[in-house]
Amino acid sequence: MISLSWERVTDLIKSNEDILKYSDYDCLLAVARGGLVPAVIISHLIGTRDVYVINLKRNCTNKMYSKKMDPQISYFDKNILSGKNILVVEDIVNTGESISKLLDYLSGSNYNRVDIFSLVKHDEYKGSIFYGIKTKEWVKFPWE
Repeated sequence: MISLSWERVTDLIKSNEDILKYSDYDCLLAVARGGLVPAVIISHLIGTRDVYVINLKRNCTNKMYSKKMDPQISYFDKNILSGKNILVVEDIVNTGESISKLLDYLSGSNYNRVDIFSLVKHDEYKGSIFYGIKTKEWVKFPWE
């Protein structure tokens, strides 16, 4: 297991600072709950106050190695994203199933561009995202 400190989390985000600062994001879309803290740090880094939250559930419990369910999204008015450059912020991307569900859900919202940032990317995920570290190990975040 990898335990990330607050300092390490900030460093992982700042390692993507050039990409994040110069990508013209109009807003951040934090995936609750894990993406909330990184989204706030990124919002300060890039100077945006437009942070939206979407609730996406995949784990059945909060326990390590929790059983997974099909990703479920609570209602979110995706029309507020129309014409915007969006950065989706997540704490960890494993298989990409949740991110795929989210991107499918957002389709048709007429956003301009959507990118994804995750603190942790597991080896299993083959999609294109910005990330802090790539690992196969279980990760514990300082807010857990």
